[in-house]
Amino acid sequence: MNKHEEFLNFNGKSLSILKSDGNYWVALKPIADALNVNWNRLFQNIKEHKFYGRVFAIQQMHDSTNRLQKMVSLPERYVYGWIFQINSSSEELAKFQQTCHDILYDHFHGTITRRNELIIAKYNQDMIVADNLEKLKEENEFYKRAEEGKALSRLYTREIKKIDSDYAKQTSMFN
Repeated sequence: MNKHEEFLNFNGKSLSILKSDGNYWVALKPIADALNVNWNRLFQNIKEHKFYGRVFAIQQMHDSTNRLQKMVSLPERYVYGWIFQINSSSEELAKFQQTCHDILYDHFHGTITRRNELIIAKYNQDMIVADNLEKLKEENEFYKRAEEGKALSRLYTREIKKIDSDYAKQTSMFN
Protein backbone atom coordinates (compact mmCIF):
# COMPACT_ATOMS: atom_id res chain seq x y z
CA MET A 1 0.00 0.00 0.00
CA ASN A 2 1.51 3.31 -1.12
CA LYS A 3 0.93 6.00 1.54
CA HIS A 4 1.98 9.63 1.68
CA GLU A 5 0.78 12.13 4.25
CA GLU A 6 0.56 15.90 3.89
CA PHE A 7 -0.76 18.77 5.93
CA LEU A 8 -2.83 21.67 4.69
CA ASN A 9 -3.57 24.86 6.60
CA PHE A 10 -7.31 25.44 6.70
CA ASN A 11 -8.86 28.34 8.60
CA GLY A 12 -5.86 28.42 10.95
CA LYS A 13 -5.89 24.66 11.62
CA SER A 14 -3.69 21.93 10.22
CA LEU A 15 -5.58 19.30 8.22
CA SER A 16 -4.24 15.81 7.66
CA ILE A 17 -4.43 14.52 4.11
CA LEU A 18 -3.40 10.97 3.35
CA LYS A 19 -2.70 9.74 -0.16
CA SER A 20 -3.20 6.03 -0.22
CA ASP A 21 -3.27 3.92 -3.39
CA GLY A 22 -4.10 6.94 -5.53
CA ASN A 23 -6.89 8.26 -3.28
CA TYR A 24 -6.72 11.34 -1.07
CA TRP A 25 -8.30 10.97 2.36
CA VAL A 26 -9.04 14.07 4.44
CA ALA A 27 -9.39 13.94 8.22
CA LEU A 28 -12.73 15.47 9.23
CA LYS A 29 -12.32 16.44 12.88
CA PRO A 30 -9.73 19.15 12.12
CA ILE A 31 -12.20 20.62 9.61
CA ALA A 32 -14.92 20.59 12.27
CA ASP A 33 -12.51 22.29 14.69
CA ALA A 34 -11.53 24.92 12.11
CA LEU A 35 -15.19 25.66 11.38
CA ASN A 36 -16.13 25.67 15.08
CA VAL A 37 -18.65 22.86 14.64
CA ASN A 38 -19.50 20.25 17.31
CA TRP A 39 -17.52 17.16 16.26
CA ASN A 40 -19.52 14.59 18.27
CA ARG A 41 -22.82 15.65 16.71
CA LEU A 42 -21.20 15.90 13.28
CA PHE A 43 -19.70 12.42 13.50
CA GLN A 44 -23.07 11.00 14.57
CA ASN A 45 -24.65 12.65 11.51
CA ILE A 46 -21.95 11.18 9.24
CA LYS A 47 -22.52 7.66 10.59
CA GLU A 48 -26.29 7.97 10.09
CA HIS A 49 -26.12 9.62 6.65
CA LYS A 50 -27.17 7.32 3.79
CA PHE A 51 -24.21 8.30 1.61
CA TYR A 52 -21.44 9.57 3.90
CA GLY A 53 -22.06 6.70 6.31
CA ARG A 54 -20.97 4.31 3.57
CA VAL A 55 -17.90 6.18 2.30
CA PHE A 56 -16.15 7.43 5.44
CA ALA A 57 -13.23 5.41 6.78
CA ILE A 58 -10.97 5.37 9.80
CA GLN A 59 -7.44 6.15 8.63
CA GLN A 60 -4.17 6.14 10.57
CA MET A 61 -2.86 9.72 10.22
CA HIS A 62 -0.67 12.13 12.10
CA ASP A 63 -2.44 14.91 13.93
CA SER A 64 -1.22 18.51 14.18
CA THR A 65 1.14 17.51 17.01
CA ASN A 66 2.55 14.70 14.84
CA ARG A 67 0.97 11.92 16.91
CA LEU A 68 -0.33 8.94 14.94
CA GLN A 69 -4.11 8.82 15.42
CA LYS A 70 -7.07 6.96 14.00
CA MET A 71 -9.06 9.67 12.21
CA VAL A 72 -12.47 9.68 10.60
CA SER A 73 -11.82 10.57 6.97
CA LEU A 74 -13.59 11.04 3.67
CA PRO A 75 -12.19 10.75 0.19
CA GLU A 76 -11.31 14.27 -0.93
CA ARG A 77 -13.91 14.20 -3.72
CA TYR A 78 -16.71 14.08 -1.11
CA VAL A 79 -15.38 16.58 1.44
CA TYR A 80 -16.73 19.69 -0.30
CA GLY A 81 -20.28 18.36 -0.57
CA TRP A 82 -20.09 17.16 3.02
CA ILE A 83 -19.15 20.68 4.20
CA PHE A 84 -22.17 22.08 2.34
CA GLN A 85 -24.58 19.74 4.14
CA ILE A 86 -23.32 20.62 7.64
CA ASN A 87 -25.99 22.41 9.64
CA SER A 88 -24.66 24.51 12.52
CA SER A 89 -24.95 28.00 13.94
CA SER A 90 -21.16 28.39 13.66
CA GLU A 91 -20.18 31.75 12.18
CA GLU A 92 -16.98 30.22 10.75
CA LEU A 93 -19.03 27.57 8.93
CA ALA A 94 -21.43 30.20 7.55
CA LYS A 95 -18.51 32.29 6.23
CA PHE A 96 -16.86 29.26 4.64
CA GLN A 97 -20.10 28.08 3.04
CA GLN A 98 -20.67 31.59 1.67
CA THR A 99 -17.17 31.57 0.18
CA CYS A 100 -17.89 28.18 -1.43
CA HIS A 101 -21.16 29.48 -2.87
CA ASP A 102 -19.37 32.56 -4.24
CA ILE A 103 -16.73 30.38 -5.91
CA LEU A 104 -19.40 28.18 -7.49
CA TYR A 105 -21.38 31.20 -8.68
CA ASP A 106 -18.30 32.88 -10.11
CA HIS A 107 -17.39 29.68 -11.89
CA PHE A 108 -20.75 28.83 -13.37
CA HIS A 109 -21.99 32.36 -13.98
CA GLY A 110 -19.15 34.82 -13.91
CA THR A 111 -16.35 32.78 -15.42
CA ILE A 112 -18.48 31.06 -18.03
CA THR A 113 -20.31 34.26 -18.93
CA ARG A 114 -17.07 36.25 -19.17
CA ARG A 115 -15.42 33.47 -21.19
CA ASN A 116 -18.36 33.37 -23.61
CA GLU A 117 -18.29 37.15 -23.95
CA LEU A 118 -14.59 36.99 -24.79
CA ILE A 119 -15.11 34.22 -27.34
CA ILE A 120 -17.84 36.26 -29.07
CA ALA A 121 -15.70 39.41 -28.96
CA LYS A 122 -12.73 37.46 -30.35
CA TYR A 123 -14.83 36.01 -33.16
CA ASN A 124 -16.20 39.46 -34.05
CA GLN A 125 -12.69 40.89 -33.94
CA ASP A 126 -11.37 38.10 -36.15
CA MET A 127 -14.09 38.90 -38.69
CA ILE A 128 -13.12 42.58 -38.65
CA VAL A 129 -9.47 41.62 -39.13
CA ALA A 130 -10.34 39.42 -42.08
CA ASP A 131 -12.43 42.19 -43.66
CA ASN A 132 -9.69 44.75 -43.10
CA LEU A 133 -7.06 42.51 -44.61
CA GLU A 134 -9.16 42.21 -47.73
CA LYS A 135 -9.47 45.99 -47.90
CA LEU A 136 -5.71 46.29 -47.39
CA LYS A 137 -5.32 45.71 -51.09
CA GLU A 138 -7.32 48.89 -51.70
CA GLU A 139 -5.97 51.27 -49.04
CA ASN A 140 -3.08 51.28 -46.62
CA GLU A 141 -5.24 52.74 -43.77
CA PHE A 142 -7.06 49.43 -43.50
CA TYR A 143 -3.76 47.68 -42.84
CA LYS A 144 -3.28 49.66 -39.61
CA ARG A 145 -6.77 48.69 -38.43
CA ALA A 146 -6.09 45.06 -39.23
CA GLU A 147 -2.89 45.11 -37.20
CA GLU A 148 -4.67 46.77 -34.26
CA GLY A 149 -7.43 44.19 -34.54
CA LYS A 150 -4.96 41.31 -34.50
CA ALA A 151 -3.40 42.72 -31.33
CA LEU A 152 -6.83 42.95 -29.68
CA SER A 153 -7.64 39.41 -30.75
CA ARG A 154 -4.41 38.17 -29.13
CA LEU A 155 -5.43 39.98 -25.93
CA TYR A 156 -8.78 38.16 -25.89
CA THR A 157 -6.97 34.85 -26.39
CA ARG A 158 -4.66 35.57 -23.43
CA GLU A 159 -7.67 36.48 -21.24
CA ILE A 160 -9.47 33.24 -22.18
CA LYS A 161 -6.34 31.21 -21.36
CA LYS A 162 -5.98 33.03 -18.02
CA ILE A 163 -9.58 32.24 -17.08
CA ASP A 164 -9.03 28.59 -18.04
CA SER A 165 -5.80 28.48 -16.02
CA ASP A 166 -7.40 30.12 -12.96
CA TYR A 167 -10.27 27.63 -13.09
CA ALA A 168 -7.83 24.72 -13.32
CA LYS A 169 -5.98 26.02 -10.24
CA GLN A 170 -9.23 26.40 -8.26
CA THR A 171 -10.37 22.88 -9.00
CA SER A 172 -7.08 21.22 -8.09
CA MET A 173 -6.64 22.44 -4.52
CA PHE A 174 -5.49 19.08 -3.17
CA ASN A 175 -3.61 17.78 -6.19
